[in-house]
Order: sequence, then C-alpha cells, then structure tokens
Amino acid sequence: MGVLFEKHTLANYDVVPSETPLARRVAQLAMRVAGAAEKLGVHYPWKVIIVKSDDHSAECFPGGVIVVCTGLVMHLGELVAAGVFDSMDDALGTILCHEIAHAVARHQVEGLALQPWALMLEKYGRPWELFSTFALALPYKRQQEREADIISVHLMALCGLDIEAPMKLFLNVRTTSTGALGSFAATHPSDSERALTCARTADIVREKYGIPRNDSSMPAPPEPQEDRVLSPGPAQTETRVVSETAN
Repeated sequence: MGVLFEKHTLANYDVVPSETPLARRVAQLAMRVAGAAEKLGVHYPWKVIIVKSDDHSAECFPGGVIVVCTGLVMHLGELVAAGVFDSMDDALGTILCHEIAHAVARHQVEGLALQPWALMLEKYGRPWELFSTFALALPYKRQQEREADIISVHLMALCGLDIEAPMKLFLNVRTTSTGALGSFAATHPSDSERALTCARTADIVREKYGIPRNDSSMPAPPEPQEDRVLSPGPAQTETRVVSETAN
C-alpha cells in the first residue's frame, strides 16, 4: 500500500530532490522518529518525501511513506524564531512524532475497516448517514487523535527530543476551529484538551524514562472547557497538524 501512496505523491507533487540540505535534514529527523517507532514494534520500509507545497501539513501513509510539505517546514522555522519551540528538531519532531504515532497505532488500517460499516448505514437514507458521521466516524477520529497525541510524547522521549514540545504546540498555536455545532462536529479534540493530554503524558513519560524536569518548563495547562479553542496570542498563528486528505 505504501508503494501506491508513493507513486501518487511523485505523480502529483513537485518533489524536493533528496540531496538538497532541506530534504536531508527533514529525512534524517523523520528516520530518527521512525527508528523510535520500531522500538514500539512498528517496522515499515520507511521512505521520506519532501514536496513543494505551501500547506502546513505532513502525513505518514500506510506502509511507512512519510510526506512533508515545505510550507510546514518554513512555518515551523517561524515558530522557532518566535520562541514557541527551543529548536527546529523539537518543532518538526513534534509533527513527525504525531503523524508516525498514527502508524504505530495502525489508525489508517482501523479507518479502512470502518468504511464498509459507514457505507452500509448510508444506504438506509440521510438519518443513518448522519448517525454514521456524528455517532461513529467523528468520535472515532477524535479518539484516534487523542491516542496519537499520547504516543507522540513517548516517541519524542525515545528520540531524545523535548517531551514538552507537543504541549507547547497546542498552547501556542491554533490547530483546530469549531463551527456552529462545536466539538460535536469536530475531527480533532480542542487545543486546550490536547495540551492537557500532552502535559499529563509528559509527566508519565518523564517518570518512565527518568527524564528530569526542565527548570524552564511551562506550567500544566488549565482543565479544558467544552468547545474552547485557544485564542491566538502574540506568538500564536494557525497551522494544520494533520492533513485532512486521509481521515
């Protein structure tokens, strides 16, 4: 399956040559995260592809194909300059660990297994189609994102990266938005909830791996509120953590 995604990417995007400094740096970090994933029992023929795109997104497709957009790399560089992250490795590592965490949890495979049920329910009319979306697909997607957030902090530790970086992301960057239906129709948990999840996981990971607490570490975020999305502050901006092309 990974070969199919690779062929699709190569056919539809302008790929950055692998010998360029940008591609080498991104690929080295991605393979570092992939190595951490293998410690958790996930073994793929990993391949990293950097594409020229203004999108602030990255994706780990089934089969171990990791695609990173140049727009994301540039945007993360701006966040590092603004002081949101301590280093570019921590910034990009946060995104890569989250994406590869989906592969660790085999979320793509689970999503494919859910599709026949959704299609079957949709055949019975609009009410069942709505039930499939709001009672099955969206809650399932939000739970997958929670699991990926937790696993990503473990991957950050195994890579030797800042385990508080995922929390910093959700405290400082607006990654989700709510419409008229609020969190009921959201594909991802709120930023405040995700920041709290990452903060709590960081405490667990710190104890598990014997990681000392940084004196300059950020305080734990407040309890999340329903339908709350953090407002952009001085160093806040919008980005996409997960590409919506593969739900």
